[in-house]
Amino acid sequence: MMGELPQVPAERMIVRKGDMSPNTLLRLIRQDDGDMCVAIIDDEGNQTDVEFCVPGAGGGKSPNTWRGLYALAAAIEADNKEAPFRVAFR
Repeated sequence: MMGELPQVPAERMIVRKGDMSPNTLLRLIRQDDGDMCVAIIDDEGNQTDVEFCVPGAGGGKSPNTWRGLYALAAAIEADNKEAPFRVAFR
């Protein structure tokens, strides 16, 4: 196995403002089934979403990316605690 995953809450948006614009956002959501959804939201509010499914029985074809998104979600949570002024709610 590839090691333990970081703890990521289910069905809660984990959002961080971009460094170059307070209106650009990166949003991650872990679904109840473990799938990870990623959204990029631009200055005008347009967004693009991508979903990565749980590897194995969940049908996921990108296990390293999926695990990396768990690590990214944990990193965003840590950054948001250290610099809450960069937290976004969307």
